Amino acid sequence: MAYTTVNRLKNVYIGVDYLMSEEGHDGSKERNVVVGSVNMIPDGMYYRQFLQELRRVDRLRHPTQAISIIQSFSAKEMNPENYDDIALANEIGTMFASEFYPGRRALICTQIDGKSGLVHNHILVSDAHMETLKGCDRRQYHAKTVMKKTNEVAGRYIKLDFGEKAKDKSTKTERVRREKGQYVYKDDIRARIRKALIETDFEPKFPMICRKHGVDVAKKHSDKYGDYYTFTLTDLSNVPEGTKLTTTKARSYKLGDDYSPISVERTAQLNYSARVNRVTEMEMKEIDDELEDAFSQFKQPTVPVEVQVAQSEEFEEIEEKESDKEEAAERTKKMRDRAKKIPKSGLSAEKKAELLRRFSSVPGVVDGDEYGDDQYD
Repeated sequence: MAYTTVNRLKNVYIGVDYLMSEEGHDGSKERNVVVGSVNMIPDGMYYRQFLQELRRVDRLRHPTQAISIIQSFSAKEMNPENYDDIALANEIGTMFASEFYPGRRALICTQIDGKSGLVHNHILVSDAHMETLKGCDRRQYHAKTVMKKTNEVAGRYIKLDFGEKAKDKSTKTERVRREKGQYVYKDDIRARIRKALIETDFEPKFPMICRKHGVDVAKKHSDKYGDYYTFTLTDLSNVPEGTKLTTTKARSYKLGDDYSPISVERTAQLNYSARVNRVTEMEMKEIDDELEDAFSQFKQPTVPVEVQVAQSEEFEEIEEKESDKEEAAERTKKMRDRAKKIPKSGLSAEKKAELLRRFSSVPGVVDGDEYGDDQYD
């Protein structure tokens, strides 16, 4: 999409002199790469030709002498290093002037001497009709209509580059002031809005938060732009002393796409999601800490290695003693069982009584093999 601006000139001589100056803005000796015209003779005496009708116009009732139009093309639309593209741009400008301003003189100068080095047309159109001497109508002055017609004509020759929506919009005057380090009130408003957006997690709270940062917000609607904000700078503490502001208001569609109600709502949703995630992470950490404290109560205390070794040796000694007791008890049981099997015949009553007396006196735990099994084989 070709960038287009429209201005009215009260002195056509200034317009012609500006376009036909020899040196370019970038220091080049040749400013105009291609020059075209409508209803004019290419003899270089363009100012005199414009005056043929303008001399017959009442200057008091008709103060505007010419309309100045700039058509700028992006690098994707026109290659500034390709002469054919530059010539095509001039042809587009000439076709546009002849169709949108019929019956009027027009001068079309195509240049590439700007700071960006892009291809652009300067079009100077006489405000006096060649036959009726009437000025241009409102439609021919209106910038949006001029831009629409420019795109219509350019679209016949090239593929238009509509690009992306600008996050921050700036006028030429604002860019110049910014380069000179001068105060730009819209930049002040943007900075305050960006601070408010960081704190906004719900779109209806946005105006209240902006007021805390020195900007009043009013939400409005139009058929052309839909919903939009009107921002008013109320805190003038950043305005340099001696600076006079003609206005302190700015509409969101003039500031850029980031300041529209849709973008604000999108930012608020992202901030809300981020806040919820942060709270969830904090809650989960608290739960983990509580569980860790609870489980720590059931953990066995850590025992030093030396203590573990001493406890192990003591346990083995106890087990060994218990094992010895069990073996002695088992041996005693076997001996008593054998004593009960002594045959009733073959022994005298005295011998039998003596044996019973000896076995009955055996203690519960027997040390050694005093009464081994071989005594009764």
